[in-house]
Amino acid sequence: MQLSKIYTFTLLLSVYLFIAFSDGPAGGIGNNGVRMQDRTGSPFAVSSGPTCATCHKNGVFTPSLEVSLLDGGNPVTSYEPNKTYQLRYTLSTTTGSPSAFGVQSVILADADNSNVGAFGAPPTGTRVAPISTRSYFEHSTPSTSPTFEVDWTAPEAGTGALTIYAAGVVSNLDNDNDNDNAAAETLSINELINAVKPASWSVETLVFPNPTDEVLNLVVNSSQEQFATLTITDVSGNVLEKEKIRLVAGEITYRISVQKYPAGMYWLMLKNDKGAILTKKIIKN
Repeated sequence: MQLSKIYTFTLLLSVYLFIAFSDGPAGGIGNNGVRMQDRTGSPFAVSSGPTCATCHKNGVFTPSLEVSLLDGGNPVTSYEPNKTYQLRYTLSTTTGSPSAFGVQSVILADADNSNVGAFGAPPTGTRVAPISTRSYFEHSTPSTSPTFEVDWTAPEAGTGALTIYAAGVVSNLDNDNDNDNAAAETLSINELINAVKPASWSVETLVFPNPTDEVLNLVVNSSQEQFATLTITDVSGNVLEKEKIRLVAGEITYRISVQKYPAGMYWLMLKNDKGAILTKKIIKN
């Protein structure tokens, strides 16, 4: 009977360890439900294990993680407000041959550690998961590729410098975290001051009340008449509302009902026919 108990415990522990890597810690499922853990090394990281390396260690790998912000395939160190870029996370190791890879990342403003910008629709095998009012990009299944990519729309003007926090895992998938390894990295990005914007996209927006319970007012002040697409997504990138609207030369207010949305964080995006994007974070009480 005692041997049976030990065998059962060992089996359950192995299953738990496998599950712990099988998906990212922000939206991953643990023994007590969704783990909701920041393992990126950010100021909000779990104190008992601020990066993936706390649990994924003692393996034969010597991993490193490279974080890049790309504009048209070229790395940049400054962002233009409201512009969409591509984030790339690349894991590599100088020893061993890992079978799978994982990643988790969050982007915070240096001024107040607020979550800034908006991840785009996550590719297959990844997801955007919330912890509190923050959005995390992470793997949802172990990847055979060491590279993870996702679109990211920069925050509005005046946000200032920001930091991309990320951690990654290299694994042999033997169901034992103690035979894996992990690495963490940060990338500092400055705001591009006085960025040149398309002449047809001289627009100012105001969203209130925010947070809101029922109705959100979007005030748009445009330099000229033009059409734009209004989109609202949840933090996972799922489109909840999408509508083409007509902007006037001057100020116009749109009333948007959010009463049917569950409480949480959402992204409101306004995109013109030139591809320029304005993004606002909204909170539903």
